[in-house]
Amino acid sequence: MDGLLKTGSVRINKGLLTGSGTIADVYPILRPEVTLSPGNPFGTLTMVPRDSYGYLDCNRCSVDIELAGPSKNDRLLVQGDLLLSGAVVNVTLREGFIPKSGDSFEIISANNISGTPNIINLQKLPTLPAGLSWSADYTLTAVTLRVK
Repeated sequence: MDGLLKTGSVRINKGLLTGSGTIADVYPILRPEVTLSPGNPFGTLTMVPRDSYGYLDCNRCSVDIELAGPSKNDRLLVQGDLLLSGAVVNVTLREGFIPKSGDSFEIISANNISGTPNIINLQKLPTLPAGLSWSADYTLTAVTLRVK
């Protein structure tokens, strides 16, 4: 998908949703079989929950994020509240990109994020050069990866 998709209500039950743009009036619950993959190759996938719900439940769904530089990374943006309990975030580095100390990547943002502990397994992130490590910062409105 690229651009704007708005119909009466968008219900995503299975499969891969990839691209950049906005999906409006999303039914609030994404099934575990759903993978969101922002970008084409890099960009922001914006999800706008249905007005009557105001939240998106990504419980046990997957989010695939590619990083190619501090200003070149995928991002999931939810214009509403986001529930991430049980979600899996998969991060890959674009070929040739090697993060350096101080790099940070805001990969998920929303009006309010809940259920974030342990959504990113730091041991499964791409290998960094010796002496560097990943950290994940969770706030009420964003999930950010940092290299230290």
